[in-house]
Amino acid sequence: MRADWQAHIDSLMAQYRTMRDNLGVMQQRMAEVVGTAESEDGLIRASVTFRGELSELQIDPRVLRSYDSVTLAETILAVAQAATGDLREQLTETARPFMPEGGVGSLGGMEKQLDLKNLLPEDPTDLGRLGPPR
Repeated sequence: MRADWQAHIDSLMAQYRTMRDNLGVMQQRMAEVVGTAESEDGLIRASVTFRGELSELQIDPRVLRSYDSVTLAETILAVAQAATGDLREQLTETARPFMPEGGVGSLGGMEKQLDLKNLLPEDPTDLGRLGPPR
């Protein structure tokens, strides 16, 4: 093989490995993201993990004096949904530096179970791993 071709192939392999490693870094950073929100009156606060799971719900005891059960339920849902929206925004911003120019758009819920580093095999010649899951 010509030396200039080998140098080009080596350069492409280095770029590939860097991109693959960056996906792992991005996934690690995304796993640390927590979305939060609170009600307008500050009496209810919710946090949502990277996987979209409600991880914390704080309800100020004063809520029992000012909310009926229906309003309490509606407010908890609204705060949890707002926390999920905050999570999505943070995930998009976390992913942006690792994505191609032109933006990332919405992750469309994929962030819940996506293992980004496993999208690309350790060895790029191992094309068998790119087939459908078994």
